[in-house]
Amino acid sequence: MKKYIKIILSAACLFAATGCDKGFRELNVNPNNTTSLDPVFLFSNAEVLTYAALMETEPTVVQQFIDPFGGVTSAFNFNVLNQTYTVMRWNNAYPNTIKLLEHILPDLKGNASRTNLYNETRIWRAYNYMMLVDTYGDVPYSQAGQAYLNSAFLPKYDKQQDIYADLVNELTAATAALDPAKDLVKGDVFFGGDIPQWKRLGYSLLLRIGMRYSKLDPGKAKTIVQAAVTGGVMQSNADNCYLKYNNTYPNLVTQQIQQLTNTYYLAEPFITQLKSTGDPRLKYISAMYADPEKHYPSHLILLQPTSLVCR
Repeated sequence: MKKYIKIILSAACLFAATGCDKGFRELNVNPNNTTSLDPVFLFSNAEVLTYAALMETEPTVVQQFIDPFGGVTSAFNFNVLNQTYTVMRWNNAYPNTIKLLEHILPDLKGNASRTNLYNETRIWRAYNYMMLVDTYGDVPYSQAGQAYLNSAFLPKYDKQQDIYADLVNELTAATAALDPAKDLVKGDVFFGGDIPQWKRLGYSLLLRIGMRYSKLDPGKAKTIVQAAVTGGVMQSNADNCYLKYNNTYPNLVTQQIQQLTNTYYLAEPFITQLKSTGDPRLKYISAMYADPEKHYPSHLILLQPTSLVCR
């Protein structure tokens, strides 16, 4: 019996060695998978995925609404350490927005036909890193998002001052390089590729960085701020950078509140401020119903008509 088993096994091994893997690689490749992707799709996704206000953080701190149970927001109201919320910007940015933006740049660098997309990516990348360094101080920067590109699985932490210095250079160069006569980035969900708007955004972010230096190095702050103002910063709400919610980009904050209508209430200071200033948005932001379960409108946006505003 052992003899026959040996023969069968030997035959199987011989078969495997000679023909078992013939066409195996081709058979296991999905012919419908994409082999390349236009970087503009990564850019659009990066814009949409950029971290915005979270329901349990910014809105509760500024008293836009209140949770009567209050436990989950105690970290912000009473200076209690709450790791769940302190890591949210980090956990959102690095695996999502940062990774996408870092993948775009090598593909477009030196491509004369896509210079506006390349430089808009640099501007939005600068914004995302600015939010990270403002929040955490020293963070991964020079090697961040490079795991697939350069096998940098454990990126080093760069010094806060080094990151700011490089962001100044990036914003200055990228904003100045934008050219209305070149490629139109139609996939841009903020401005539809409008170059003057992107220039105002770039210089406004440069202004913001300049103000970060105001207490540390007033001379450098003055130089950066003057360059930003000379370039042209945002002048009105028409220049705001924001994502307009619709069926494609739904307001996740509103969706969550719709499920928790009995435990979340708009805060009195917020409503008082809207009333005292005659704010025309009040009727769109808040409403009272005798039977909320029956009359609660599915389209009502309670907190934020936009997810991102850069002013």
